[in-house]
Amino acid sequence: MNSVYFASAMLAGIFHVIYKIWFALIFMAIGIVFYPFAWLLVRLKFTRTLFFLQTYFWWPLLQLFLFYPIKRIKKQGFYFPEGPFVLVANHQSYLDILAIFSLMRGRVFFFLGKESLKKFPIIGLFFKAPHLHVPIIRENKSDSSQSLKIIASRIDDGFPIVIFPEGTQSKMAPVMNPFKAGAFKVAIEKQVPVVPITFLNNYKLLSKVNKLTGPTRPGIMKVVCHPPISTRGMVLDDLLSLQEKVQLLIEQDLREAYPKLYLK
Repeated sequence: MNSVYFASAMLAGIFHVIYKIWFALIFMAIGIVFYPFAWLLVRLKFTRTLFFLQTYFWWPLLQLFLFYPIKRIKKQGFYFPEGPFVLVANHQSYLDILAIFSLMRGRVFFFLGKESLKKFPIIGLFFKAPHLHVPIIRENKSDSSQSLKIIASRIDDGFPIVIFPEGTQSKMAPVMNPFKAGAFKVAIEKQVPVVPITFLNNYKLLSKVNKLTGPTRPGIMKVVCHPPISTRGMVLDDLLSLQEKVQLLIEQDLREAYPKLYLK
């Protein structure tokens, strides 16, 4: 029995390694094809054209060749508001980013992401450009404050923003890290809706890139989409209750998907 288990575990590990290598090759190949166009569009500040390229060609090709279709589980009343809003989601995997580009197809939007993304091949281009996504050093309070001001200015310009309030991928996924307040502070200050999104299984499909034998396989990305939560009339005294409400909404989806895990 132990030998059978060992053999199956070894085969699974080999598959994960092969698929992660396949993922890297496809990501780089498609990235190399589109990079010159993206670089030019970034330099020319043709932001809408850049997002059209990304959401209708670049990211859909990645989904196609990596076998990552998306299943939207829409709660009653869900829709993406026409104007600016703050999309908040749990963070399990780099696939979360791919899923958001799929969900927001046709829209121009901006991420608040960790500073280290500037060092990533291809993706770094979009975090280095001052008019696109906004990097943040969360350990530095003054830098964090400045990054939140910049991301808030994107709302002033009429664009949605995307923030992972956990601040990083959860090492205990699907169990979440505690939420940070920044996303909800911005939403209240700008009086724009918060749209909660739950990623149910991305951590099973693509583990962290530095874990070569970690779970990595094709599969359907399952995403729960909640209706917008209005912040109209809220003040900063309401920040904690808004933060807790959104965290509980997302956590409830995870509890329903993984009841045994949450009973431990």
